[in-house]
Amino acid sequence: MNDLIVEFKKLNYYDEEIFEKIIDSLLVKKRIQNIYFFATFHQFMNEVNENPKGSLYQKWTEKINQFEEKHYTADFKWRYNAEERRRRTHKELVARRDEFDWEDFVEVETTDEREERERKRIEEEQQRKYSVYNKELFVKQVKKYRAEGKTMIEMMVYLDVDEEALENAFQAISQEEQLERLEELRKENKLPFAEGTTV
Repeated sequence: MNDLIVEFKKLNYYDEEIFEKIIDSLLVKKRIQNIYFFATFHQFMNEVNENPKGSLYQKWTEKINQFEEKHYTADFKWRYNAEERRRRTHKELVARRDEFDWEDFVEVETTDEREERERKRIEEEQQRKYSVYNKELFVKQVKKYRAEGKTMIEMMVYLDVDEEALENAFQAISQEEQLERLEELRKENKLPFAEGTTV
């Protein structure tokens, strides 16, 4: 997702429906561990929210607050200035070293949480291992990694596949999303042509 947002910004691309899905996806994420991803997401949301020419102008304020409440952890607060929307410089971090409290950065994990995390790890490892033999499972795994913001190279390493296999998966995902979109339009009676006709 990080790469997707970066490309949208480079192309100056704007699509309200896609942007809404992106922010909704970010709000349901359990956690964001990469400070670079967090910075990209935070800056992107604020840029869209503060663009007076966009249809989402001032509509994401509450969602941005929810995003910060959920993902702006003590670690990120230490390294990222949310008000100025930038990562802190090395000089700033050195100047703030006396404010550092290591306990703020340590998460105490219960036995149940540890067991659940291990169960999920084993399950994901099994899915990754067998996904190359099952097209449906493989596409599902690629969608999951894409939602997590993993790059194509990272996916190739994790899944032990070549670029062609990923391209085929991306094509299948694109077709699936197009069919889902057409189904949504059909339900809303917004299809560009009447059902039963040829185009």
